[in-house]
Amino acid sequence: MRIRFSPVAGLVLAGLLMSAGAGVIGVAVAVPADAATVTVNCPANDLQSAINSAAPGSTILVRGTCTGSFTISTSLTLVGPGTLNGVQVGIGSTVLTVGGGAAVTLNSITVQGGGGEDYGAAGIDNGLDGSASSLTLNNSSVVNNNPYYYGNGHAGGIYNNGTLILNSSSVANNYAYLASSDIDKAGGILNDLEGTLIVNKSSVSGNTSALVGAGGIYNLGTATLSNTQVSSNSLILGVYSPDPAVGGIENEGFMTLNHTSVLNNSSGNIGVGGIDNTFSLTLNKSMVASNSGGSVGGINSSYPGASVTLNHTSVTNNVPNQCVGIVC
Repeated sequence: MRIRFSPVAGLVLAGLLMSAGAGVIGVAVAVPADAATVTVNCPANDLQSAINSAAPGSTILVRGTCTGSFTISTSLTLVGPGTLNGVQVGIGSTVLTVGGGAAVTLNSITVQGGGGEDYGAAGIDNGLDGSASSLTLNNSSVVNNNPYYYGNGHAGGIYNNGTLILNSSSVANNYAYLASSDIDKAGGILNDLEGTLIVNKSSVSGNTSALVGAGGIYNLGTATLSNTQVSSNSLILGVYSPDPAVGGIENEGFMTLNHTSVLNNSSGNIGVGGIDNTFSLTLNKSMVASNSGGSVGGINSSYPGASVTLNHTSVTNNVPNQCVGIVC
């Protein structure tokens, strides 16, 4: 017969042993720490040490500017106003890495100054380790992340292969450079094959990708954008290759846009200005306007098997044309 050991009984037994008379050996029992709220005042305090010692479910109040490369593998909430500032030394490093299946929330946090790496993003990596980690940004910003090393990084702003949720947040003025044209990448957000991206009342703007890829968002997984603006992103120094060259959005997965605007994106003298779609794209009460590209201004869906559904959506004022592969 298999005997089950009760943790409660174990604690009682340990207490009895420790309080017994001489000659009895006490047994120490480790009790997990409870979730707590702690304050980190940077630069005086070390944020990574606070992260490492925090129990799951804890909240860390971040004050000031914390400089370094931070890793979270425990479910935590970081609350600002505070800034995580990257270090651009040598090949640079990602500012924040979330993995280990953790569920992490950033409230009023700015992530900036990342130097990037040879794989992943300059600003934030979520789920790069293959775990089902999740990251939620509320009223937060991922800005001005620029790979120091011209390697094969996937994104300037955020790389996601878990679940990424943005609420009233911004991904802006990030940059992705590529030394070779054989990798999927984005200036703003790269949502990989296993990734789920949900963006609400947010903006992805002013991001840049060089050579190939997408200036704003590159989606290979599942993405839903609602009440969001994707604007003024660009592809620069574009090269002719089989890889996408898009100013605004490259979609190679499942993407839905609700009440969302794709505006003023540019791909220079090649590629697509607004949206390039190779798989499944639905736009509901949205707008694709004033984008410019070398071959297509608005929406390109000229690939075998690609589908686009436009519901009460306008595609206007794009240069040199509105749509290729669909009627709009």
